Amino acid sequence: AASCARARRRACAPLLAFLRAPGVQLHCDLSRCASPLADDGIARCAAVLARDASLRSLDVSHNAVGALGARELGRVLITQGLLHTLTIADNRLDCEALGELARALLRAATDAGASALTALDLSFNHIEAEGAASLAAALRARPRGGLR
Repeated sequence: AASCARARRRACAPLLAFLRAPGVQLHCDLSRCASPLADDGIARCAAVLARDASLRSLDVSHNAVGALGARELGRVLITQGLLHTLTIADNRLDCEALGELARALLRAATDAGASALTALDLSFNHIEAEGAASLAAALRARPRGGLR
């Protein structure tokens, strides 16, 4: 397990360098990584992306994202007032992970410069009734209403 984590960190290094480079990142597609970034890789990427004020679209599909990764993506939602599209399809999102996203959506909706998120793709995840209910409640609480 430790060797897998080290390999993921090495694989993430060039990606993180690219994300840290100055310039406008309107769309960031992390869905085609050679190996899944998993929660730790998503956390490192999210820390960088949260500082990129120009980000409009983020795709982290197929990356084995779970509750920890969802929490970190939630931080991106809170800090990214211009993020319109978040795709987290085909990951390991469960009730706990959806709770993390719901808390982030609620916080983003109440903060000044609330999230501009209009599209959220959670397809092909492990979504059950409790997780769906927490997410639905957060979406209903948004001043701009739900998503498309």
